[in-house]
Amino acid sequence: MERIDWLERAAIECMTEVAGTGDLIRGELNVLLTICLSGGGAALVLATKQDAYTVASLCVAVWLFGIAMIIAVLGKRMRGYPGIWNDPANLDQQGYSLEELRGFEIQNTQYHIEVATLLNRQRSKIYNRCLIASCLTPVVALAVYFLGF
Repeated sequence: MERIDWLERAAIECMTEVAGTGDLIRGELNVLLTICLSGGGAALVLATKQDAYTVASLCVAVWLFGIAMIIAVLGKRMRGYPGIWNDPANLDQQGYSLEELRGFEIQNTQYHIEVATLLNRQRSKIYNRCLIASCLTPVVALAVYFLGF
C-alpha cells in the first residue's frame, strides 16, 4: 500500500468517525429536546389547575421551555457541517497530476475534520449544559414552592 493510499483511507475513516459523533450528539439533543418539551407541557397543564403548586408548575414550564429554546436555537441549528466526500466537479482540476489532487484532497479532508470537530465540541457543550439545567428542574420547582411565590 502506498503512503498516499494509506493517508486517504485514514483521513476518510477519521472524518467518518467525526461525522458519526456529530450524528450521536444531534440524536442526544433530539431526545433532550423531546423531554424538555414534554415536561414543559405537562408542567403547563398542571399550572392551569388552581392549587398550591400553580406558580411552581408555571416556573418549571418556563424553565423547561427555556432549555428547549436553547437546544433548538443553539444546538440544533445546522451550521455548515462539512461533508465526508468532495464533489467530483471539484476533484477534476486540469493541470494537476492525480497524486497532487489526492494530496490536496487529503488537506481538504483534514480541514473538514477540524471544522466538524469544532462544531461537535460546541454542540456537546450546549448539550451538557442543557442536560445539567434540565436535571436542576426539581431544584427550581422546590425553590419557587418553598419561597412562597
